[in-house]
Amino acid sequence: QNQPNAREGEWLNYKGDFSMVLLGMCDANCKFLYVIIGGRGRRHDAGLWRECDLQQRLEDGTLPLPQPRQLPGGWVVTPPTIVGDGAFPLGPNLMTPFRQPQIVSDAERIYNYRLSKARRTIENAFGILSSRWRVLRRAFIAHERNAQAIIKACVVLHNMLILNHENVPPQQYWYVPPRLQDVPGFGQFDLPPGVDRDQPAEELESGRAIRQHLVDYFISEAGAIPYQWRYLTD
Repeated sequence: QNQPNAREGEWLNYKGDFSMVLLGMCDANCKFLYVIIGGRGRRHDAGLWRECDLQQRLEDGTLPLPQPRQLPGGWVVTPPTIVGDGAFPLGPNLMTPFRQPQIVSDAERIYNYRLSKARRTIENAFGILSSRWRVLRRAFIAHERNAQAIIKACVVLHNMLILNHENVPPQQYWYVPPRLQDVPGFGQFDLPPGVDRDQPAEELESGRAIRQHLVDYFISEAGAIPYQWRYLTD
């Protein structure tokens, strides 16, 4: 967090704090695969996403993704997808939850539950990052370029230590001990209302079709997990 002298309003987030945005995507082990560092605090994730090269490469098909395949025990060929929250636009390679007014069935509620469980990984990644690199938990005075460099260094060191765990027994983990793993809501950020979710019609329809395949799969015998049904009665 820095307080620039010029155009201060652009750095104010919706909570009224001066901030710089870190937008990230991680793998199942909380290792960051892609980050955007330096968005001004007033910018929202959805706006940064629309302008980033990752989104553009997803849209034009130049990102080297794995080939579509059938889900375990399933019958429909499904492309690889990124898991996002409601701030992002639904698309064929980006799954987002149903918003509350749209939910009309228990199957859609189960889908949202399963998506939130998958999304917990990125929440944990941000939580681990800010817990281990505490410079990110407080305001600090720095030039914009220096602030970006500090954040980038924290992300790189985080990834190095995550990779170091690959050949270490779980009981010897020290960078990501069990108490920091899979904690509901850990590192979660609130989203402001009224986010613009404009999306090309073709992308949106394709995303809806794939999302519906996942809705059906998650309540099928092959795709259901036992404890998901408790979510409906909690």
